[in-house]
Amino acid sequence: MRIGFDGRLAMGQARGMGRFLRSLIAGREQELIGLCAPGERDEQFRLEAGGFQAYPLWEQFSLPALTRKLGLDVLICPFNTAPLRLPAGVRLVLVVHDLIFLDEAADGGQAVSWYQRAGRLYRRAVVPRVIERADHIIAVSEHTEQSIRERFEIRPGRIRVIPNTLSADWYESPGATAQRRPYVLTVSGEAPHKNLAAGLQAFARCNQPGRPGCHELKVAGVSPRHHARFQELARHFGIGGLVEFLPRVEEAELMRLYREASVFLFPSLSEGFGIPVLEAMASGTPVVTSQCTSLPEVCGSAAMYFNPRSVEDMAGALHSALTDEALRQEMSRLGLEQARKYHPALVAGPIQAFWGDLNEE
Repeated sequence: MRIGFDGRLAMGQARGMGRFLRSLIAGREQELIGLCAPGERDEQFRLEAGGFQAYPLWEQFSLPALTRKLGLDVLICPFNTAPLRLPAGVRLVLVVHDLIFLDEAADGGQAVSWYQRAGRLYRRAVVPRVIERADHIIAVSEHTEQSIRERFEIRPGRIRVIPNTLSADWYESPGATAQRRPYVLTVSGEAPHKNLAAGLQAFARCNQPGRPGCHELKVAGVSPRHHARFQELARHFGIGGLVEFLPRVEEAELMRLYREASVFLFPSLSEGFGIPVLEAMASGTPVVTSQCTSLPEVCGSAAMYFNPRSVEDMAGALHSALTDEALRQEMSRLGLEQARKYHPALVAGPIQAFWGDLNEE
């Protein structure tokens, strides 16, 4: 059986969806065929390139053409979307990370750039149709699986949950209390559903320059072209000197940032899984996060939760975590226990079951 996968978003140091693909195909990188655009390279994959560069055109036209040319029996599309048409007889495996783009309430229909608006419209047009036709659907959380079942008619056996995981080194040497420094870390983005503006406002209510016990806030994940806008917002809230927007950081540096932070703040309105909260828990960092979508599933009883649409509630939860050392130590202990549920050695079970079922068909 010849199996191919869309590898374009998993090249190099991947996060999010790309990292999920790498976990799914671990140990099979040279058996499977990765499909990409001309000029793209990754020595870990066995790649076949061709077609357009622009992703939507490549996905809808070049990907089916490569599938036909290579005589694939199965195509794995791990990034929510897939070609609307494939050659006859090709089975489609679709990985769905979230349905946020279908939820107007998650971002109020807003987007911060034309690229994000175009991407949301593309996913809205494509994803419902490919969910309907996919032979196998993988959801990254029970929340995402439930969201799919509520919106679409899914026959039994078509959908399974394989959660995100982290590489094993995330679970080694979590940050000790003595290592902690007086800053709050958030790993966010500029998209409206990440709710960063509310996070800045809540942080400002807990921390003002010169106040006893004042912390800094380090923000990773926001595109540099949006730093100035959020920095101006921080100045408006009176915390401009306390907030640092970090450039793109390598994974080793990100791991250090987690392990030295006093608290991790995650104000998102909607997540399909929420990899940053898992990274924080695996680092032994207390998590203060939203009480919505997949986050209670991933964090369990380890996190302190708040209503993400209430700045006051968010600020109260953050203040409690920052001012109670005993609470932070207990949250750290519970977080480490919760994170182990997503250790790669455990997630390997449902991954192996997926490959076993696929090969038996």
